[in-house]
Amino acid sequence: MRTVYFLIISMLIKDAFSAASDEDLWDMDKFIFGKRNINRCYRCWRRERINFEDGDINCKDPFNPDGVETLACDGPCSITYYKDKIIESWTRSCHPGCVEERDQDGYTECCDGDLCNDGDSTQTRDKTCYSCMYYVKANTKAGPPNCADPFDPSGLSTVVCNGYCATTYNSLGPQDKTWIRTCVPTWRDTKDQYGYTKTCQGSLCNTI
Repeated sequence: MRTVYFLIISMLIKDAFSAASDEDLWDMDKFIFGKRNINRCYRCWRRERINFEDGDINCKDPFNPDGVETLACDGPCSITYYKDKIIESWTRSCHPGCVEERDQDGYTECCDGDLCNDGDSTQTRDKTCYSCMYYVKANTKAGPPNCADPFDPSGLSTVVCNGYCATTYNSLGPQDKTWIRTCVPTWRDTKDQYGYTKTCQGSLCNTI
């Protein structure tokens, strides 16, 4: 009797999943896994070079979600972009072990949220950055001292940023130092004997 009962239940579950739409399956997944970090991610790729194109044209920038596959993802979604003198490529997917990287040839960006890998890059998403400047020059000091190192966000201004947050430090000597924290439109990590500019992604990340 118990065997018959389980067979009936199994058949009902199979029929339910067979008849379910993608949206229904997504709801079932959320219900079954409860509070697990389940997102939906776009999954596609596009590759272009001289006289050659391959993959889904909607996957490139600017992104067009029409007809692009989605999948349930137990982790973050990702966007990977690469360009050199020969090839340019875009990949959007689920990436449970996603690590954000950026260099002169491209980037991998991670995001957490339903279908969040739909932008050209996360730099197009509004965020908030600390916005302040403090400098010391001879006997002159200006700006909030907590904008310098060690950093303390208490009372500092913030700005909405459609780009990246950044911290810039310059030193021409013990009595000539400047700290600037702000929003910048492009990624620009630099470092030399006089200081550095460190760019970051995410709200209020420019605390370094």
